Amino acid sequence: MIRRSAIAFAPFVLLAASLVHCSDLAVPAAGPDGGPAPEAGSGTDAAAPSACPAPTGPGTTHAANVEASETWTAAGSPHLVTDDISVRSGATLTIEPCAEVRIAKDKSIAIASAPADTTGTLKAEGAKDRPIRFTGIDGARWGSLSVRVPNGKATLRHVTLEGGGGDLETLHASLFVRGPAEWPSRRDVLVDHVTINGSLGYGAVVDHAAAFAEGSTDLVIAGAGAGDPERPFPLRIGEAAIHTLPKGLYMFNAADEILVYEDPVAPASGLREDATMRNLRVPYRIGQGTNKQMRVEGATLTIEAGVVLRFEKGAGFEVHHQNEDADAQAALVAVGTPDEPVVFTSASPAPAAGDWVGLWFGGRPLAKNRLEHVLVEYAGGDCLCGLATCNAITEHDAAILMAHPPATVFLTSSTIAKSAGHGVHRGWQSNSMPSFLPTNTFTDVAGCKETLPVPADGTCTSNPPCP
Repeated sequence: MIRRSAIAFAPFVLLAASLVHCSDLAVPAAGPDGGPAPEAGSGTDAAAPSACPAPTGPGTTHAANVEASETWTAAGSPHLVTDDISVRSGATLTIEPCAEVRIAKDKSIAIASAPADTTGTLKAEGAKDRPIRFTGIDGARWGSLSVRVPNGKATLRHVTLEGGGGDLETLHASLFVRGPAEWPSRRDVLVDHVTINGSLGYGAVVDHAAAFAEGSTDLVIAGAGAGDPERPFPLRIGEAAIHTLPKGLYMFNAADEILVYEDPVAPASGLREDATMRNLRVPYRIGQGTNKQMRVEGATLTIEAGVVLRFEKGAGFEVHHQNEDADAQAALVAVGTPDEPVVFTSASPAPAAGDWVGLWFGGRPLAKNRLEHVLVEYAGGDCLCGLATCNAITEHDAAILMAHPPATVFLTSSTIAKSAGHGVHRGWQSNSMPSFLPTNTFTDVAGCKETLPVPADGTCTSNPPCP
């Protein structure tokens, strides 16, 4: 049986667990509003002495687009950005170690933002003892650092972005990465020892098919969302970015969860590349916006032990959307441990049975599916479906739903709890009747623990009981 208490970490336990993985990261100091205080040198290496002298001169003013490659030097600091600027026309903006960039209220720096065919590159590569800092002029709330990939590319090493998020167009995020709407994913932004501190809304947004570049690591986002209750999370990502999230620290925000957001206008939505959802010691939030389903299409999603997925009201999880009588083109591998199960649960502050739909397996589930030491709770919401069954039931909702017999009994050593419908709905017409009862635990399930499929000849005994 799953030990539910294993994932109910106290904040200080979460912090300790995170620091095991990123022991060289410094936690930002608390500010007067309870969030981290933006302060000089509060980057990922804030605990290390900085070799950067404080800027003393009048600085260098920038108010025009960067259309030819240039370098912002440490000696020319502070660099005062007084208007929105874009790095474009094939230009590269290089920012030296120890440089300080101060940006006016609501103004932003964009990499390849417009026109549509423009290109641009940002290279802001500091060092452990010589970080680069982006902040507001006289403490102003500046806009964002935005990158439109693949035309725009950015490398950020040992960089702090503090006090940003003043632009609603970039969702009040300090770092905004917009990718193309269609797959494959584009990994054109590298972050390495980067801190995003005190963002008005999201700390960072990585949208559509954008993702972090290989080698991204040690990202700290703290103090996000304090000024925007609609955008309280440290990260909002599309499914393309799941596999590329850097290790780091995503705590001390208005809501310490990573929002996975499926864009309803994307023509090729759903995860379409093999990916691993890593245990970053904060939950993943699923189902915000108009499209509430997280979907895996043409790929395998692997979920690490200890990961918690929290579903909003009416949301669900689909493994291959289509329900035709053919092998599915997607799979889910979620293998936890008795002490660190993979948890699928409600995002409600007062969770109840039926809060979210459950796990839907379309097509004939593949043999590579594997759910072990998993907890599925508070599911069984309206699936808007009608599945075959011999049981005399009117509701087809369940925590786990299948319309075709699976290649294997892929759910083992797991718990289904507090389902408003059934536990497992075996909703097919076939003589194949693999059972999920022997190795799993069912608690507070309103319907059948598992339903009875219809035999291949279509005949059912009269009103058979639940198996």
